Amino acid sequence: MLINNHSNRTAFSLKSLDMPLKAGVLLITAVMLSACGSDNDNSYALGDIFDGSPAVTPGDSDNTDTDTDTGGDTGGDTGGDTGDDTGDDTGGDTGGDTGGDTGGDTGGDTGGDPSYSSGVETTKTGFQTLNIDATALISQEFITTTDDFKIDANSLVARADLASNNLLTKVTITTSGSGDSSTSNGFKSHNDTVGVATSFGELPLTYTSVYKDFSNQMRIGHIDGSAAAGEAKLPVSGVAVYGNKTLTLPTDGSVAYAGDATYRELGLDKSIEYGSSTFTADFAAKTVDGTLSFNNAGNIAIAGDIDGSQFAGTSGAYTTKGGFYGDDAKYLGGIYSSESAQGTFGAEKQ
Repeated sequence: MLINNHSNRTAFSLKSLDMPLKAGVLLITAVMLSACGSDNDNSYALGDIFDGSPAVTPGDSDNTDTDTDTGGDTGGDTGGDTGDDTGDDTGGDTGGDTGGDTGGDTGGDTGGDPSYSSGVETTKTGFQTLNIDATALISQEFITTTDDFKIDANSLVARADLASNNLLTKVTITTSGSGDSSTSNGFKSHNDTVGVATSFGELPLTYTSVYKDFSNQMRIGHIDGSAAAGEAKLPVSGVAVYGNKTLTLPTDGSVAYAGDATYRELGLDKSIEYGSSTFTADFAAKTVDGTLSFNNAGNIAIAGDIDGSQFAGTSGAYTTKGGFYGDDAKYLGGIYSSESAQGTFGAEKQ
């Protein structure tokens, strides 16, 4: 009965005011709710309906600003700005800048591990390639590449025995001495002679050793000359790299190296051309890639796979062998050769 009375009075008032139907319905609703109230204390005033504000759902009016700010500004900022900044800026900076710096700069300097350090082997080791052209004597050319040879401060043993299948003997070559002259790019030159024992008798070998030292931990060099066999001269050409190899290498990251290179064609009276070298050692992929640059010989690509503290490989016509020398893999050095030329390279970590 109470509800019917409200409805009757409301209908009488609307007719008297001649209100539009939609406004009348809203007014009826407001009057009914304000008069009857509700159990959850949510009531409506006429101003809430006619002040032009958007309609709201009961239960949200107390949280309108908070929800709008949080869901819009705060939620938008957190989900949008913060999310974007965190997901993009932070993620971008961390994945890009930080990751880039760590993987790039740090990796470039230390192989990706800032705690990396290594000492060196106490015994000097390395590689040599020896070419002896004996075609004028026995119509044969002797060639060998080996890491099995003795080294001391001023000499090495050239493995002519391996190259010639023991037709020749091992030859101790003096590579440096007091009063050596400077050539180019920090290289020095040493002239000497030695006898080479053969089944035909001893052959005098006159040669020039051209070398460069990288501190006291690595040396690269050429040994070029001729062995006299009666009227014939047998060209002798050799290259070597040796020193104190690094004990252990980094396991990830890439390191750049830059330094020197030499190139010499095989044969008598051939001069050494000096050039430059650049390398990238990828310790994660265990590869070495480089370029030797010369004015006359042009660019020569060098590539190898890392095994322990040394590397070996072939790129185009050139085969290479080399290693990492010095504390913390400070130096990279090696030799390379083809059917017509040979050379050396030595570079320092950048």
